Amino acid sequence: MKRRHILFGMVVLLCPGLFASSLIAQSRSYPMVCRGGGSMSAMYARVDGESIVAITFERSPYADNQRHPEPGQCAWLDRPMSAEEQLELRYTNKKNRITNWTVKKGSIQVLKYEGNDGGFDLKYLIEAVHEGRLFNIQAARAKTDWGSSYLKITRVGP
Repeated sequence: MKRRHILFGMVVLLCPGLFASSLIAQSRSYPMVCRGGGSMSAMYARVDGESIVAITFERSPYADNQRHPEPGQCAWLDRPMSAEEQLELRYTNKKNRITNWTVKKGSIQVLKYEGNDGGFDLKYLIEAVHEGRLFNIQAARAKTDWGSSYLKITRVGP
């Protein structure tokens, strides 16, 4: 009987730790605000059934809550980006995709987005970059399989 109480006590003590560790892992994603335009660029690819958007940008010298980023810049909501943080954002999704687009001199126009959210995330990111609009994301530090650092977009929108 004592053995069950000890085992139950250990489970009770460990569960909050497991819960806290999952919160810590989730808290690594932070709000970021970017403004398209300027020297910002976005690349779209479909690799192994997954859509990938890679966005390159410049650092804003200010936190967004002090001053919105200028065209082509991104900033964390509560602080400027540090010099160590990478200047590439990546969005990946297996269900969202671009299925129809046209190229004209000087521009690319996406005609159709599809996916589990109607392609909203892709549309939001690509149009904001192209049209020079402010956009909101959540991002976390990440590394590729070969060790290159980037900022992974974990959530699109405010």
